[in-house]
Amino acid sequence: MSAFAEAACRHDHEQALPALTLTRTSDCHLGHLHVLEVVFRAGHSIPVHAHDNARLVFVLNGTLEETYEDDAMLCSANSFSFHPAIQPHRNGSGTTDTRVIIIETCSSRGRQLLPIIGADVAPFATPSRRLRSTALELSRALRGRDDTRALSVESMTLELVARASRLIAQRCDPRPRPRFLDDACSFIDAQLHRALTLREVASAMRVSIRQLSDALRVHELKTFRAFVRERRIARARALLADRAISISDVALTCGFCDQSHLTRVFRHVTGLTPLSWRDQLRTQSDDPF
Repeated sequence: MSAFAEAACRHDHEQALPALTLTRTSDCHLGHLHVLEVVFRAGHSIPVHAHDNARLVFVLNGTLEETYEDDAMLCSANSFSFHPAIQPHRNGSGTTDTRVIIIETCSSRGRQLLPIIGADVAPFATPSRRLRSTALELSRALRGRDDTRALSVESMTLELVARASRLIAQRCDPRPRPRFLDDACSFIDAQLHRALTLREVASAMRVSIRQLSDALRVHELKTFRAFVRERRIARARALLADRAISISDVALTCGFCDQSHLTRVFRHVTGLTPLSWRDQLRTQSDDPF
């Protein structure tokens, strides 16, 4: 607990580790990095929250589900995941306790490290058994009590950060916009009236699901579901300008199940109902000034 007590970020960490859900086993501060091992108790969940610090997470045992907006990310044993700062999400553990190693930036000065670990990358998880031995060594070092503890923790932490950063770099290196992405966007726009899946669009473009998903994240800064939702709402806004089209027809044309479905999503995105949006457009057009 001494490392928490000496850190300026103590309050943030206590808020991020609810006592009813997590068990903190050990932790250590290394300059502007905070390293800790925690156990997510089986079957527990943490409501929507956000962290001020970017985090690298390695799952030693169990499973952890991280949900950002509508995008669920399953982190199983021996998986490495990256979690940017200031992104609302919720956590849930599986049927057994989940033990993880977390490395995060700490304090405002620590955020200078964010470009190094690719903090502009969308959250992702990937299997990486090659990191397991290093993560286990770090776990043992964190529990150590001898004079070499700090040196061992620092060595293992920097090795994990370096190896994890190479995985992150594959996702944040500047890449030209792939030719298939514009075709995929046009395909999506032409099919908004019906249900669409990532697999279907990727197949139509003759690329893998991963290629399309990564291209959307890197170049459109959105998941597939978020991108489709954005295009549906954009189409709905355009159609609502024509008062001859009923709101129920707008909903069906834009791929929503019914008017209430459109209203729910439209309000979530714009803060207004479709009817309020239409009335606002009419008021603006009637304004002589």
